[in-house]
Amino acid sequence: MAWAIYGIEDNYYLPGIPALIKLLDFPIPPGVLKTWTHLFGLYPAEEALEEIGKPSLPALLAAIQASPASPIAYANAVNAWMVIDGSRGVAALRRAANAATDPAVKKRLDAVIQAQTARACGTGNLAWSVRCRQSAADGVDR
Repeated sequence: MAWAIYGIEDNYYLPGIPALIKLLDFPIPPGVLKTWTHLFGLYPAEEALEEIGKPSLPALLAAIQASPASPIAYANAVNAWMVIDGSRGVAALRRAANAATDPAVKKRLDAVIQAQTARACGTGNLAWSVRCRQSAADGVDR
């Protein structure tokens, strides 16, 4: 299964993105774990989505907005989102939260924004940190 996931990644196979979303909590099997994780991550679908990049963002946002299938899949969706979009990812999540009409979705997005703001905006110089936090608050890219 892991090799199939990396086949999607290596070939930049965009129609494979929905399958990768469903496999966000698929870990490398224990027998392969030692050698595999030295070269790749523990969750190959997360890594594949990160490598595919921006075309993965709409599917990742849908996964973040949805009721989590599993805590691992949810965390991996958020991690991939932030790796792909960096500090702009927090602003994009704020825009999605502001546009959300479902209170449960808005609550989930607000929780992710709060956690990722501390993580993404807590490093760097003070001026950058302030701009990052402003972006998280108002959804404007800075």
